[in-house]
Amino acid sequence: MASLVSASDTAVLTGAANDLFDTFKRNIVIHKEPLKVVKQAGANVYVGYTETNSVNDYDYQAVSGVYSAMITYKSLNALMINQITELNTIAPNNQVKIKVKEDAKDFIQIGKTESVYVDGIHYNIATEPITQNYLGLIFYLYELKSIL
Repeated sequence: MASLVSASDTAVLTGAANDLFDTFKRNIVIHKEPLKVVKQAGANVYVGYTETNSVNDYDYQAVSGVYSAMITYKSLNALMINQITELNTIAPNNQVKIKVKEDAKDFIQIGKTESVYVDGIHYNIATEPITQNYLGLIFYLYELKSIL
């Protein structure tokens, strides 16, 4: 079946959508559940006894990644966005959306995501990703919920 959009037009349109993303993207930090690393295992275990005479010693290693995202404050005017950013306050629930590319989506989906740090504020992810397909160029949209 013939396409209404030619290959050259598709390249121009997807290039423009990619340029739009690159122009308005900002860095966000995605925090994952920390890794539990054993520093020293309990060495002296006596057969037949349920308790050990030494305790395992654990360390927690932070896991996070910095990714590019377009940030949208739904139904908030520019003055309110500036106040949220400057005063380090929290936007109303589900009023913040991020649009990310596949690398960030994969990082969010694998394992447990504890928070997303956007404009100096920590948020939880409130929804599953919504796929937005622009003639083959794919973005993923998440709604965020503020952490109180």
